[in-house]
This record gives sequence, C-alpha cells and structure tokens, in this order.
Amino acid sequence: MWEHDKVRSESEPTGLYLRRGHWVVPIGDGIVTQLRVDFAFTLCIGTEISIRIESPFTVVRAGVRSAHNGEDVRSLGDLLTLHQQRVQELLIREDGLLTIEFADGALLQVPPDAHYEAFNVVGSFPQIEGQFSFYALPGGGLARF
Repeated sequence: MWEHDKVRSESEPTGLYLRRGHWVVPIGDGIVTQLRVDFAFTLCIGTEISIRIESPFTVVRAGVRSAHNGEDVRSLGDLLTLHQQRVQELLIREDGLLTIEFADGALLQVPPDAHYEAFNVVGSFPQIEGQFSFYALPGGGLARF
C-alpha cells in the first residue's frame, strides 16, 4: 500500500481509514485464529476482529472461484484451510462489499444481499482506544457504529 493512497480521517480514534472508497481495517499481519460455523460463517482474526458472514460469498484461489453459504455446511469444508492464514488486507466498501485478501493469494468476497445483512465486522485494537463495527445493509450500503 502506498502512503499517498491513504486518506486518513483525523476523527478516527479506531485506526480505520478510507482509501479509494474503501474502509481499510489496519490488521497488520493478522492471523485467522478461529473459524466458526452455525447459520453463518465467522472468521476471527487474532482476538481483536470478528467477521460474521451471513449470506452467500465466494472465494478465489489460484484463479478458481468457489461459491459458499454459511447455511450449507457442506459448502464450507474446503475453507478450513483458512485457519492460521495471514490476512493481508481487509476492505469494506460503502456499497456493502467485503473483501478479504490472504497472504497466499486467496480472495474472499461477500457481496451485498438484497434482503439480509450480508456480513458484520466487529473489532478493536489493543493499542487504540475504541471499538468499531460495520454492518452490510439489506439491499446494499453500510452502517457503521
């Protein structure tokens, strides 16, 4: 990431910043420490960030795209390899698209859902006071608390 790509908000005590229309969550070398499955698919990065995916999503690895859905556990089996992966970048667009890029080149994307909250991202950083949360709105868009 180039320094001139960053547009920092002075009022952001959480450490988040905007870059080319994306909220960037500065995770450093965050490692996926937990994967959870219930009626959604959740990735935990360290102990600080939880990403709960509640709608269909895709993963692209080595040019191969696969579709997944947290409500269909059979579609999630090959995602166990995400455990202990390093997250290179976590981007959240204002239109409700979530993109997670992993160090091995895998790309996970969650598009907006027409009827439901597609995902939420909740977290905080120990060195920075304050928590953050993003919720994808039904039909597109983003709520931030």
